[in-house]
Amino acid sequence: MITRKLPIAAAIGLALSGCGADDQAYDTVSKPVEQVSKNSIRTDKVYLYMPSMAKAPDYAVSMKPFWQGEEKLVTVAFTENGLNVRMLNKDFISQNDIDASQKEDIDRFVARWADEQTNHRPVITIPGKYVDYQCKEDSWGDCTNKEEKVDENEVAWEDRGYFVPDYEKVVVHERTWDDLFTFSNGCYSVKGSPRLATDAASGWEGYELSETGALNFEVEQDYTVNNSWRCMIGALSRNNFDMSELTFTVSKFYSLVPLDELRSKEYDPVVYRRGDRDSFGFFASTVGRPDVSYTSGKMDQEFDYLHRFNPDLPAIEYHLSNSFDLNEETKFYKQITIDVVNKINPQLTAVGMPPIKLHEPSGKQSGDLRYNVVNLIDEPLANGLAGYGPSAVNPVTGEIVHAHVNQYSGVLRAGASWTWESIVKDYNNPGRVDPLVKPVVEEAPTADVPADAETKSLAVASQDASTVLESAYLDQEIASLYNEATPEGFESLEEAVLRYNEVMSNSEDYSNVEEFFIDEELEARFWSENNMFPITALRAGATLKTLPTEIGGMTFDWMNPVLWENPEQAGTAEGRLKRWKDLDKRTQADISLFLSGVFYAKTLVHEFGHNFGLRHNFKGSNDYENYFTESELATHGLKMVPGYSSIMDYNPSMLNALPVFGPYDLAALRFGYSRQVEADVTSREDGTIAESEFVSVKHLDEQLLDAVLDPYADFPVPTYDGVIKGLTASVQNFNPEASSADTPEAKFSDINIRDFKYCTDGNVSLNNDCNRHDEGRNRSEIMAYNLESYNDWYYTRTIRGDRATFTESTLSRYALSRISFFMRLRDSIQDYEDFRGPVGRAFGLDNFSDYDMMNVSASDSWICNTENPYFAEHTFDYDFFCGAAKSVSQLTSQLYSVLTTPDHTCEVTDADDKVSYVNLYDLIDDFRNRSYFEMNHVPESCFDESVVKLLDSKGQTVIAEAGKYLNSGSAPVPAPENQYSYMVFPLLARYQCR
Repeated sequence: MITRKLPIAAAIGLALSGCGADDQAYDTVSKPVEQVSKNSIRTDKVYLYMPSMAKAPDYAVSMKPFWQGEEKLVTVAFTENGLNVRMLNKDFISQNDIDASQKEDIDRFVARWADEQTNHRPVITIPGKYVDYQCKEDSWGDCTNKEEKVDENEVAWEDRGYFVPDYEKVVVHERTWDDLFTFSNGCYSVKGSPRLATDAASGWEGYELSETGALNFEVEQDYTVNNSWRCMIGALSRNNFDMSELTFTVSKFYSLVPLDELRSKEYDPVVYRRGDRDSFGFFASTVGRPDVSYTSGKMDQEFDYLHRFNPDLPAIEYHLSNSFDLNEETKFYKQITIDVVNKINPQLTAVGMPPIKLHEPSGKQSGDLRYNVVNLIDEPLANGLAGYGPSAVNPVTGEIVHAHVNQYSGVLRAGASWTWESIVKDYNNPGRVDPLVKPVVEEAPTADVPADAETKSLAVASQDASTVLESAYLDQEIASLYNEATPEGFESLEEAVLRYNEVMSNSEDYSNVEEFFIDEELEARFWSENNMFPITALRAGATLKTLPTEIGGMTFDWMNPVLWENPEQAGTAEGRLKRWKDLDKRTQADISLFLSGVFYAKTLVHEFGHNFGLRHNFKGSNDYENYFTESELATHGLKMVPGYSSIMDYNPSMLNALPVFGPYDLAALRFGYSRQVEADVTSREDGTIAESEFVSVKHLDEQLLDAVLDPYADFPVPTYDGVIKGLTASVQNFNPEASSADTPEAKFSDINIRDFKYCTDGNVSLNNDCNRHDEGRNRSEIMAYNLESYNDWYYTRTIRGDRATFTESTLSRYALSRISFFMRLRDSIQDYEDFRGPVGRAFGLDNFSDYDMMNVSASDSWICNTENPYFAEHTFDYDFFCGAAKSVSQLTSQLYSVLTTPDHTCEVTDADDKVSYVNLYDLIDDFRNRSYFEMNHVPESCFDESVVKLLDSKGQTVIAEAGKYLNSGSAPVPAPENQYSYMVFPLLARYQCR
């Protein structure tokens, strides 16, 4: 008998045409739902791969929900063990290289080692089975119209047409920064089996394979903290000693999309040299390969591609996450998102960028490379983040092909109490801010305070008032973050890692403060450099009359009597805002929602900036020459000139401005997208200077790109250090006979490019005026801001208030923060010494050191007086040098104050006008006086109403006070649930280490 096995397609065709055994319908076997045709996965294409953390519970502090991993260009291939994903050889440095390789037309130089699989780094393997089907035959070898699986012994795996992936058993080979900062301490163990993460509400089945070959899947896994003393104690101390929080579930999302589906077919890569990086800060991809003689380690073997979306896109499309439509509160943030986009779109189009187009929620996943997503996380996570704005690029062009924004509205709401306290301190401190109400000659009438003032709503929202949350949530772990400054980083992330390794290599465990501090510092640095916006960056610092009164359709009445201690003087210079703890719960809820909306809008613009390619610019506050002008305010919808030139700074005082990009941001985006710089130019024809012109650098881009991609070409000298310096150099060396059509700058005899101050994460440890959280135009104003903040928050840091945890375990973080703060202030002394010595001499200030600025007050310092004739002969930056001298004078006064501060003392008089002194601590520590104090209340002043009443009962009157609490102690009347309301940290305060 001759066996006649029909191919399955032929068998199906016969069945459909009615030809077969008894003309019966073709009977197929049941197939796995995950099964895919091998042809649907494009093994002939280059893919872009990206992992991300999809979900994590709010209590898992170490986990970063929606965190994005590093994108990679990969190839996919079926092997006997499953689908193997490997990183493309780094020898491919341009899109042309990839295109040529896919056409099997590979140049000798480009193709070196390209086919050597050992040079393709393993990334992940998706295990699975290979199956195929055939028509089952009868004993005569005829098709029976029944389908059966092929015998694996008869058909080799590579000849079977279908693949059944087992996503739950994916093997991850790559290592990521998350592995270092989350799992490297050996404290987490996998529990149980992984499974696909499904979502019945959205219809997400845990995986998806599109017709174009895009593959996305999400795997869920349970974890537990290991049963060791170090791991358990560390986890419990972060989780309020709640054993139930030592187990958690997280899911990871994996996206694999053919590169051709993501990239623009027409895109001009931008080579990004050091000189350009020092002018405008963009993220960049570094590529490079050994030279033609295979020599490695030479200077010009690597170069960068600037990150940006394709400027020629009709729009940058963003999908809103489903969480925006959960309830009326999340719809409040949705409206703010829409309003912000409408506000910044005119700015974007003006600088040559595509506008943003928002799409209604439709279940798009933030980890899916095919979509840009604005993702709302309304849970009050314990990570202390306000926003996060990563993007993914084609590494061989720099084109941004995916971006998403995480907006942590729950964390912002949790920080409302801190923000309000900052507003209160600014307004109630005489002279800091202007009153809301101008003084009048006649006596202002006393306001009638309604009987229900303590329950009256402050906010008139677009939704029904009943939907506003009735209580404000304050996560105490986050609250502790507000009180401490984020530690500064080392020169670069790599330097931080090396420093960490150096310290830890000499120790078997955390045996000293330095090790613990560097560990904390390293992780903080990593997340800052990866676009995180921490809640610690937010501060009020506002002039109340310029505060927003409407956001997202919600209005706020700053004159509402329930906000004021003295309602009849609300908004006047004599008016005093209530502390957070003195506000009723409904008022706290209204304030928290409104203020979170204000900061949400500011953070959203910041994160969009990251999405568009912009890095942080921590000199935005210094760059006062490029602040918005008064005439520009109306154009951008501003009420006043913000104290910064860049939204990419961590601007603490953000309540003063509406959310828009600043002058630096717009100039940077114009440079990145339009490829233009703003300049004053001198015309060759008449010698006049234009106010400003936008000069193109595109012709220099072409020169640069050709040079870096040609392995045999010499580097073009004019653009060696970037197109900005190349533009200036080409003008200075222009050909007098050249036509103005030859190059954009040929018609100019001189060009003066507008200069912006710029400094980013990698430089914060090298520049005392480049800090993540500061304000001020120079070192002196930065010092004043730091000292003001230090003094403002002394009691907030040291008094427990309503914090759930305030024990010795909190003490170490407090101590480290104080060390970090004072070491940062110490840098001003180092700057001053440098300016008196080698730096001053380098600027031609040979006798600069003759002026002793430390022994005179800042205002009397002759060298730092603008009327000094010395400045007529020496042109150098006044702020640069004299700001350092003044900052040292300010710091000297502060240190003297710290050393001489006594315990908090009240000066009192009796009926006979006899003056005496009593420690405030002794008054509240005396058990007999407890009836004068409310529960859990710790007075911070001798003029506190309860202290005044107590002294009055003794026939005494307070006339003055000085000092601060230096001893630990408990509230006079502690709350029943907390009998140990320690008000001041012990020992540290006693030793003046504050």
